[in-house]
Amino acid sequence: MTIADRTVGCKIPARPSFYEDPKVEPSAGAPCRSLARTSVRISPRVLSYILIRRCRFVRLGDERFHSSRSSPPSCWRFGGAPKQPVLRSLGMPRRSALLLATLVSLLCAQPVFNAKDYGATGIKSDNARPALQQAIDACGKAGGGTVYVGPGEYTTGQLHLRSGVRLYLEAGATLFASLDGAQFDPSPKSALISGEDLHDIALEGRGTLDGQSTYEWHRNSITDFYILLNQRLMEATGKPLMRPFPHGFPDEKIYPRMVLLLRCTDVRITGLKFLRSRSWTINPYACKRLLIDGVYIYSSQKEGVWADGIDPDGCQDVRIANSTVETGDDALVFYSADIWGPALPVENVTVTNCRLSSASSAIKFCDANSNAIRRVNIDNVVITNSNRGIAFMVFDGGIVEDVVLSNLTIEHGASIGFGGAMAIRCISTSSGAVK
Repeated sequence: MTIADRTVGCKIPARPSFYEDPKVEPSAGAPCRSLARTSVRISPRVLSYILIRRCRFVRLGDERFHSSRSSPPSCWRFGGAPKQPVLRSLGMPRRSALLLATLVSLLCAQPVFNAKDYGATGIKSDNARPALQQAIDACGKAGGGTVYVGPGEYTTGQLHLRSGVRLYLEAGATLFASLDGAQFDPSPKSALISGEDLHDIALEGRGTLDGQSTYEWHRNSITDFYILLNQRLMEATGKPLMRPFPHGFPDEKIYPRMVLLLRCTDVRITGLKFLRSRSWTINPYACKRLLIDGVYIYSSQKEGVWADGIDPDGCQDVRIANSTVETGDDALVFYSADIWGPALPVENVTVTNCRLSSASSAIKFCDANSNAIRRVNIDNVVITNSNRGIAFMVFDGGIVEDVVLSNLTIEHGASIGFGGAMAIRCISTSSGAVK
């Protein structure tokens, strides 16, 4: 439903001293009929804006609106500081007008679906998944709105978003990823929050999503292509390669991401904390117009294997800002891979005002690049406590081009690495510091 569909008819009581005959078109410099005699249909949001602000509509001398024919609308004059608020011009006490503005704002607000109204208790031992999913489905069916998760502890399996849904976690609210693999979709699409082919979705608030990952150490028993070179070096020395694995490996088959979004448009992820993911934390594929702002991502830098921070894959128009990422794997990775579909280019990316820490690479132009990573601007970023500060790894036939790195501070000990068949072009750096 559009704003235009949610209009209201409002008729302001007449004030005879303010207007002339409404049938007479006002001329320049002549008294103009006021809103008092006009029945208008306007958006509640616009009405609220008019009522609540000391706007630039000027009521002159003898309580009449004057106009210039060149200024729309014809009976209002713009400019200059107001002599008094428009509220009084409409013949309404300010307090009453503020109350009306509040009520009008409520009329135009999107509906709110409280998870507790659908049975969520906020008790960690209870399964909140049915209630949360019902709230999300009801919100999507209504055409969009906000699913509100109030303070409490909610244990849930996989939640499927719907178009138009804003999932809002209040401060004090924590979503715990269930430790029961049966609560998630089969691998590789298992995730705490997921969505496919959606538009206008948001994950917002001041709450927390907790993957509840734990780890155990033992000898490496798999061929991990991402660390294959290190693995071969250790094998050549005859020394065992000890490494952490998520608890239950290899018997456990489900290691859910925190957020998995496939082919979504107009996505906002803001303000939340993402802790202890069992796999990649935020993984969008083929998403357009993606904003990640003000988030905190954490996994153990000693043990958090596979727990990447943010992994955009084949996405366009991506903005990552004002965030802190501390991970036991890569913090920020750009993919152009065929994991979820055809390998698509990552294009038009800005990263700004962030701090990154990683036991692997803080910023990585990934080896899983089969197409292209281009037009990337990274500015005003601090990199601390990282194995590699910036890594360009191009092994799989893709290219990296048109990258600008500026105002970076990289803590001593982190490196800048280049690897693979060097299909790297137009890399610009400026105003950086390595301490």
